[in-house]
Amino acid sequence: RLATLNLLLLSGLPAVAAEWRADLAQSKLAFRGQASGEAFDGVFHRYTPKIAFDAAQPAAIAIDVEIDLASVDSRNAERDETLATDEFFALAGNPTARFSASGCTLAQPPQGYACAGRLTLKGHAKDLEFRFTWVEGPDGSATLAATVPLNRLDYEVGSGDWADAETIAHEVTVDVHLVLKRAMHAIDPVQRLRLLRNQLTTLSAETRGSEVEFHREM
Repeated sequence: RLATLNLLLLSGLPAVAAEWRADLAQSKLAFRGQASGEAFDGVFHRYTPKIAFDAAQPAAIAIDVEIDLASVDSRNAERDETLATDEFFALAGNPTARFSASGCTLAQPPQGYACAGRLTLKGHAKDLEFRFTWVEGPDGSATLAATVPLNRLDYEVGSGDWADAETIAHEVTVDVHLVLKRAMHAIDPVQRLRLLRNQLTTLSAETRGSEVEFHREM
């Protein structure tokens, strides 16, 4: 049995990262910029992050976030109405934006990662570098934090008369702060096999149980 299990562990199983779920009450997806020389900021209240992360397997990291653009809150009702128009988010035809990231590598050990990201907004998909930090807490939670600079004109946000940088600065900064918990159903198959191997190594022949029980565990 032990030889069989060792073979499985050495057979090159595909990298599988654990799933994490965001606590949206503690998380924030925010943005900031400048209009007519004055700073403004805001948040999106509704978004759906899907995170797969394993510090030991950066290449298996996968991030996908769908953002409900109608949930924008720039702390100014008139500005929010303007953001819904065709010159900005064009909400009637583009109710959501999507961000994805993969192909990650360790960038700033021990907590920094760099990934190939892509943001799709208002029908425009642009590639970008996505760098983030990942810090795990003693309670089993983790915090993903990132700061991402964007050029709003890449996505035709603020077109026409609004395209002038003196009216609204072209650069908008997105601040990401996600508080995450490992999904309850998430299973790391490699870790499971290692635990089974350890059990088989340490248990005596009398306490290992039947072949049926062993294969049920597998």
